[in-house]
Amino acid sequence: MYFLSKIRKFCAYQECSEIMKNINFLWLFLIAVLLHSCTTRYEIPLLKQNIYYTTQINQQPYIIYIDTLICNKKTSNFKLSTLNLRFSTLNSTAYLINNSEFTYPQQFQINYKRKNAKALLNGRFAGFSNNFTVYEPPTITEFPHRYLDTLFSAYIYRDVEYAQAEGYWEYNFHTEEDMAKILFDGVVASLKKKKLHLKMDIYVPQHAGKTERPLLMLIHGGAFYVGDKSELAIANTCKYFASLGYTTASINYRMGFQPTKWSIERTGYMAVQDAHAALRFLIANAEKYRIDPNNIFVGGSSAGGITTLNLAFMQNKNRPESTYKLLLSKDLGNIESVGKHQHISFQIKSVVNLWGAIENLNMLKNNNVSILSYHGADDPIVPYGYDFPMQKIAKKLAPVLFPKIYGSKPLHDELKKLGYREKLVTVNKDTHNLWETKGELNDTYDKIINDMKLFFYEDLVPNPVKIEHDTEQLQRYFISNSKDVDVITWQCDGGFIINHNEKEALVIWKTDVENRKLITSGVYKNGAAFKTQIEK
Repeated sequence: MYFLSKIRKFCAYQECSEIMKNINFLWLFLIAVLLHSCTTRYEIPLLKQNIYYTTQINQQPYIIYIDTLICNKKTSNFKLSTLNLRFSTLNSTAYLINNSEFTYPQQFQINYKRKNAKALLNGRFAGFSNNFTVYEPPTITEFPHRYLDTLFSAYIYRDVEYAQAEGYWEYNFHTEEDMAKILFDGVVASLKKKKLHLKMDIYVPQHAGKTERPLLMLIHGGAFYVGDKSELAIANTCKYFASLGYTTASINYRMGFQPTKWSIERTGYMAVQDAHAALRFLIANAEKYRIDPNNIFVGGSSAGGITTLNLAFMQNKNRPESTYKLLLSKDLGNIESVGKHQHISFQIKSVVNLWGAIENLNMLKNNNVSILSYHGADDPIVPYGYDFPMQKIAKKLAPVLFPKIYGSKPLHDELKKLGYREKLVTVNKDTHNLWETKGELNDTYDKIINDMKLFFYEDLVPNPVKIEHDTEQLQRYFISNSKDVDVITWQCDGGFIINHNEKEALVIWKTDVENRKLITSGVYKNGAAFKTQIEK
């Protein structure tokens, strides 16, 4: 303080009190700056109990789990402050991380009570690093189960025209009470064909992202005489599958015939032509409706089931004789002759046949298509076995008006022989329309759409992700079909993931736990989610 005393004497001698005040302030400021520069400050967060940290012990990598910390906040030890460890003792379980498949627990302790910190590993002195980094293990993300759970609301494009063609009519609302009138009007209308505008309703999931979506096209029933794309069960099913993430469509098609076998058969063939045109239209507009042309599903009930089966399996070589030019009837043309986009081809993955039938079992060899069927064992309209349709209604006229057809039972017997993926659900009832009761959807409807959902999903995800273990590099685990995967996440219980990417993970297992498992979850490129695990 000698220098300060001299300054004061000088100021007193000069009687400059104002100057003295300014010099005192300057001096105090310089002292404060000097003291600040001599102080070391660290902002590293404190270590905590029950947390895993990575560090080095004896110059080897370890992951430690801090069991207890004995605090000593009053310490002024210089080394303690530079390490920013405000405790006197650290007790932890340490796991060596090397190339082994398993790591064994070791007791690791650091004691700061003495001037120099000491570390013990299993009771022996050990060198340790001052660096402790929180070990943040990767965790899985639970992704929405698109195509299995209802996730979206549906927007409907109504009355979208997909083709024009000559026919009698393309829709016909009806009730049981006005059936006689419909039959009378139908006889009059079937005397002359007219130009029809064939339309469909398209249901798309809203806010479903840019992922291309599987397509489900549904075809209503009604004996090729009545029905409409907006009928209750069909419309509900379209909405439901749109809520799962599908683009769905319900189509109208040409109906009506004269009371002859050849006219009825030609009408059934025209329905196939129209369904073919509808599918081509949807594929041509795949970008607009975000359709994945590689995932096409078709379903139908009754006459719609018959049309669905023919759409999936019939080729031009299988055309009925009645579809060619005959007397006053003109040639109906090939299957793809209706509508535009004749150059477009498609492959149907799965079919849902709801109490439908097929006339020619040999057609099944044309395409390998998965089939799910529901059928009443004593169906009075479409036979469960091999027989004439409408026997209980038309009775003796049935053989005159219709050919024999193969119902769901012989159909699936043949599918088994061919080795196709198939499922037949037989309902022990003498009912034709299984999913409605008195115009209302019933419990069988719920079973049908749930089975449809699961049946289609097997085609959407034919090779589910599996975790494989490398038998040579034992730390390495990888997924079986990474080419189909868009996003993947990992999680390890009872071990440590020491490295990972979108295809594989390196895992070292702890020996001091009983339940060890590796879990992965993610999203396929088609938007479906997955989650699987293995136990070690």
